[in-house]
Amino acid sequence: MIYLTILNTIGIAYLFYKKGKFYIDWRKDTTFINNTVVAYHITLWKKTSEFSASGVYTLVIPIKNKKKVEKEEEINRMIATYSQQNKLQTLSAKFSWLKTWEQVRQFEKDYSVVDRKIVERLVTNFVPKQ
Repeated sequence: MIYLTILNTIGIAYLFYKKGKFYIDWRKDTTFINNTVVAYHITLWKKTSEFSASGVYTLVIPIKNKKKVEKEEEINRMIATYSQQNKLQTLSAKFSWLKTWEQVRQFEKDYSVVDRKIVERLVTNFVPKQ
């Protein structure tokens, strides 16, 4: 059964390339800081003219959760390279966007490894926004 699936896939790909109206493109989705691969995008394109094409279908194959990986990389970068003043400014800016106690608790869990004193001071002075 698997051989039939592979044969069909090869046959469909051959027809796409043989006709010349369709082609397949793939790319990696990476994080900004460390270029960690978090997903692959496979797109089926249809040629509309000699110089243009439109996307017919896109298949996204996720490997890792992009937001979590980027947050981990950002925290590691803050620990390794930021000065005390940069840590204070960055953490204060991120904290200023928080509106609920649930967000504050999550912030405290995530960023307390960077600088516990700064995070504790920010959390104790938190007033919920409405």
